[in-house]
Amino acid sequence: VDGNSNSYVTRVLNISDTGKRLRVQITNIVGSVLSNETRIVVNPAPITTYTSDSDRVVGPVVGAVIGGLLLLLLCCAICFCVLFLVLLKKGIIRKKKSAKLLTPPDYENLAYGNFTNDRLYTITGGTERDLNELESLVLHDDDYILALTISESEDITQDALKSLVWVFQYHNKGLDFLKALIQREVQASNSESTLFRANSSACTFYTTWVRTFGIPYIWNTLVVPVNELNDNARSREEDEDKEGGYELKTKSSTTGGSSMNGNTSLATRQVLTMDSMEVDPLKMGDKEAADRTVNTIQLWLVAQKLFSAIIRSKQTVPQEVREILGFVKKIVKDKFGKDAAFRGMGAFMFLRYICPSLLAPHQWGLLDEAPHATSQRQLILLGKVIQNLANGTLPGTKEDYMEKLNEFIVTNQIPLVV
Repeated sequence: VDGNSNSYVTRVLNISDTGKRLRVQITNIVGSVLSNETRIVVNPAPITTYTSDSDRVVGPVVGAVIGGLLLLLLCCAICFCVLFLVLLKKGIIRKKKSAKLLTPPDYENLAYGNFTNDRLYTITGGTERDLNELESLVLHDDDYILALTISESEDITQDALKSLVWVFQYHNKGLDFLKALIQREVQASNSESTLFRANSSACTFYTTWVRTFGIPYIWNTLVVPVNELNDNARSREEDEDKEGGYELKTKSSTTGGSSMNGNTSLATRQVLTMDSMEVDPLKMGDKEAADRTVNTIQLWLVAQKLFSAIIRSKQTVPQEVREILGFVKKIVKDKFGKDAAFRGMGAFMFLRYICPSLLAPHQWGLLDEAPHATSQRQLILLGKVIQNLANGTLPGTKEDYMEKLNEFIVTNQIPLVV
């Protein structure tokens, strides 16, 4: 501590756990003394950073480069978005359409319509007891003589026949009564050609009866192809309203004294779209007439897909329809033969069931409204092809323009019979 007095620090005493407060013992020749409490504060040395002149230049340059790249990327993104919107507007790029949701209709409303129709359910001066008695007379006759007589009356109206259908169906006797109608008609016929005409009692009853339970099968089997046809027709109409197609511009030339102006422009339509199935020359426009063969192929392809969908659905055909087809096959075959039985089954399955749903899809819940005019015509043509197939009739024998579809009938006879 003091070199002149030969005084030395001989001992250091910690009086705190951290070592920051101390007492020291000072000793010399005279003796020793303990110092007062001393606080020690240690300050860290400051950190000095060295920056060279080159570092001062590189930092701003790197920042400028990164900022420029980010700005360039932003500009590219904006240009891409603008280009995409322009192409989308011009139709070069099309929006991806989401799947169309097809919702089952109100089957009961389609089958029965306005069930409170006063013309059907009000009898002047009648009472509930009178109505119950009439219903009992109609239903509880084992041979259905009264009901058969009413249904075959020349004066019976469609509304009255519908009422008869609904009464029998309500009591689960519609199937039995229809069999009685079919049997009576077959027994009364001397020729197969007179069987199951449109105005026959059996066919009229069947047309209303099958709707009371058979619409769900029609919807599940045909709703997708019918909507595809209708949507395609509407889409093509929208596209025709827009500018499109191609233009052919000829080169200037002189050959044999004739010349072609280099500014001549020939407007042409798109030739790879197969949206028409018209094969009737009387209903064709100039464009369709040029592609009659293509239209026939298109009709064939769509008819084949539609028929395949029907064949695949055979396991889901309503049990009541299956039973009627089996009954028709047996009773007609016994009297008129196998071919007549096949045509009789086709009359009930196709002519009175499937084909009506194609001709008026909105009345069977396949569409919310009447089909587009183009798809309506397509559905009529498809109905003709399917019906000819069910009858085993070659379409070309009646309509020359359908002759090329004769092979379709021949090819698909076996799958239909199976």
